[in-house]
Parts: sequence; C-alpha cells; structure tokens
Amino acid sequence: NGNADIKASSPLNIDSAVSVGGDATFEATEDGGDDDHITVSADVESTGGGLLTFNAGADYQQTAGSVSTAGNVDINADYDGSGTGVINQSGGDISAATLYADAPGTITLSSAANDADALEAHSTTAGDIQYTDTGAIELADVDTADGAIDVTAGGQITATDVASLTDADANDITLTSTGAGIEAALIDAGGTDGDVTLDAQGGAITQDGVDDSDDVVADVLTADAAGGIDVDTTVAGVDASTSAAGDILLDEADAVALTAIDTSDGAIDITSVGQITATAVDSSAVDDDSNDIILTSSGAGIQAVSVTAGAGQANDVTLDAQGGAITDDGVAATDVTGDELIAGALSGIKLDTQVESLDAENTDNAINITNTGELTLADLGQTAGSSLININGNADIKASSPLNIDSAVSVGGDAT
Repeated sequence: NGNADIKASSPLNIDSAVSVGGDATFEATEDGGDDDHITVSADVESTGGGLLTFNAGADYQQTAGSVSTAGNVDINADYDGSGTGVINQSGGDISAATLYADAPGTITLSSAANDADALEAHSTTAGDIQYTDTGAIELADVDTADGAIDVTAGGQITATDVASLTDADANDITLTSTGAGIEAALIDAGGTDGDVTLDAQGGAITQDGVDDSDDVVADVLTADAAGGIDVDTTVAGVDASTSAAGDILLDEADAVALTAIDTSDGAIDITSVGQITATAVDSSAVDDDSNDIILTSSGAGIQAVSVTAGAGQANDVTLDAQGGAITDDGVAATDVTGDELIAGALSGIKLDTQVESLDAENTDNAINITNTGELTLADLGQTAGSSLININGNADIKASSPLNIDSAVSVGGDAT
C-alpha cells in the first residue's frame, strides 16, 4: 500500500519483479561517470496506479518485463546532466496513461505491446525517436532537437504536437496507424528539407478543425489513407492517395507541387495561396459526377500537366487561377480530362483538353484551347449567359470533332 524510493550511486539493475501500491522512483546517479544505467529485466508494477519514475544518470535500458501502471511512467536518461544518455527498449513493454521519455540521445521504445494513452518524448541533443503502441495514442508533445520521428500504432493516432526541430532531410516524421486513422493538429518537419509521411491504413487523415497552415509543415507530404484526407499544409510537394471512399481536401499556405494525387472514390479540392503545379491529379476511378477536381490558387497561377477527373462521362474539373495564368507543360498531350471544364484566370489560359463542355474566363493575354473530341462552349456557372470571356485578349479554340457554341462569347481581341 505504499511507495518505494530506490537510489544507487552506480548502475541499478532490476532483475526480479517489483510491485508497489503507490509511487516508485528508481534512480542511478552521481558516481562521477557515465555508466549510471538503469536496466529493467523484470516486471515493475504499481497496483494502485501510482507514478513510476526511472532516473538514469546515463542510459535507461529495458530488456524484458512489463512496466505497468494505471498512472504515468516517467523515464529520464542523463538525469545527472552530463550530456550522455539514451532510452532503449530491446524487450518487454510499458503500459501507462501518459508515458514521458526524455534523453539527450535516441529514444527507442519499439515493443509492439506498449500501451500508453499519450506520449510526451523529447530527444534534446541529437537522436531519433521511435515508438510503437498496440492501441490508440495521443502524441501530446513529441520532438527531437536533431533527429527523425517514427511512430506506429494499432489504433488512432492524434498528433497534437510533433516536431523535428532541425530542418534536415534525415529528420523526417513518419506516423503509421495500422488499424485506424490519423488526426493531424501540428506536425512540423521544418518546411525546407524534412518530410512528413502519414499512413492511415484503417481510416481517414483528418485535421483539428482550426483553419491554420500548420497541420503539416514539411518539404514533401506523403499521405495515404483508407478514407478521406483533410489537412491544412505548408509544404512544397504533396503525394496523396486514398484506398477507400473519401475526398482529398488540402489547404496550402504557399506554392505547391501536386506530384501524385488520386482517390479510389472521392473528389479532390485543393486550394493554395501560391502557384499550383498539377503534375498528376486523378479522381477518375469512379466517374459518377460526385468526384470532381477543383484546384484554386488565390494568389498565383496553375500549371496543369495531368488533371484527370474521368473519361468525359460525369466528373468535372475546375481550375481557378486568381493571381496568374493557367498553363500546360508545353508537351502536346492532354492536360485536362473530364466532362465539364470551368477555367478562370487572370493572365491567360493555354490547355490541351479532352472535355465535353468548356466555360472559360480570363482578363489579360490569350485563351488557347485544343480539345480532343466534340466540344461545347456552354454557361457552366461563371458569368450568367456566357461560355467564354476574354476581356483584353484573343481566343483560339480548336476541337477535333464538332464545335458547338451554346452560350455567349466575348473577347477583347481576335477570336478563332
């Protein structure tokens, strides 16, 4: 029914089971060297849900046994402040409400049987953090001063605050849920070199509901989900894919390259403040008029290399370049495929298309459309009664089959 406080001025080894009713502290420090390790090779339990604390002057090592409490577990390497210490779990497991882990070096708690409700872990000098959990986990505050972060859980991952604080290509963040989804509230890999990978094998990738730009901060975001993907980002590139029904919704704070975006059955809606480069965007797996593609740049243009909503059956494409032009990649290949195309730009539209209907509006420079198949210029919702408006420029519309002008056309220059 009581507590326990065990201190050693040299290594402390737990070779047989320990059971207390309250709190227990195990400490190995102050022998003047860096060999003050704590090694756990047997069960350590608080039957009353007390706090289990391990203060190692150097390393915390767990080779076997179960460290368990309904309360919290607090593991500290380098407790004497010498600057040397790691946390390493080569066997056994830890069960707790919140697991705290602090070390100047690496933190490796990779037992598949670990079961904590929340994790707070800090590698304060240089080292990676690796953590595995059998169930759901909240990453309440996880960061490395200079290292990568890799977390795998069997249940839902809630990434409340996850950061690799040195922006380097080696300091990536990888979160994997093998049985559920991932909620991204704040995941920061630096924005220039560090990448983020989110793999939700049993559910959706969601955000915290706050309209910000730091759900994910990275160089490249790779996101795979068995459901929808909805995050606010500050990233240079995105590779996102869904393996089950669900939309992809991205709100980007700067320019972004959409290197590979595809849905198994869902719409794609991406908004960016800066330039959008749509290298490969595809919602055509289910072409049923519900899986449209919408790309919006509020401050720049859109380059459409390959945007495929379907084979002209039902899904539509909207390109809205509010601060620039809509351009292709200069290659004579289809840039946009879909049923209806709505294109709005400030400074020009040039596309090779395979669409059934077109509604295009532009302010300066030319509109150039080359369409494969029959094309109808129609009012699709931009300006009532109009299908094509180019205020200060020319228009050149080509179709390799019948061309139908069903709504008004107005240009400031020549039109062909």
